[in-house]
Amino acid sequence: MSQQEIKQKRVKIFDELSKIVDPEIDMSIVELELIDEVDISDSDVRVDLHLTSPFCPAIYGFKICQDIHDNLLMVDGVDDVKVNVSNHFMAEQINQQVNNSPNPKKAAGGSQGASQAGEPAKGAEGSDSPSSTSTSSTLSSQSEASTPPPQASSWSTDAPK
Repeated sequence: MSQQEIKQKRVKIFDELSKIVDPEIDMSIVELELIDEVDISDSDVRVDLHLTSPFCPAIYGFKICQDIHDNLLMVDGVDDVKVNVSNHFMAEQINQQVNNSPNPKKAAGGSQGASQAGEPAKGAEGSDSPSSTSTSSTLSSQSEASTPPPQASSWSTDAPK
């Protein structure tokens, strides 16, 4: 790949990255300077980033990283995207979830699609990696489970006569 082609692809990648907004702050992740490094190797892209704080709400971290993954896969000439978020309390889980999410370019006839008829490709539903939906419901189930249900009061407001 020529330097000019790399430069053009880099411009397209940063155009896509600038469209991704931190949902809590409603500002572009590029404007917030959350991108640490973008490595382009032929059709593969690796994005290293950090979030606004180590305790940024996990749901926003997942959303930002999944948007990076999905949006960059739409860029012509990009066939694989790896996202590496650091300095966050759930960095490992976010990276695993996002990087194991389905890649439509690989599943649609690529060499890493389903190995046998009826068998899902790696990262698809039914595989060992959870889908983003199950992660969200797991997070909300955990918070619901930690909150005790309301109970009827055992005391009466009637004063003794």
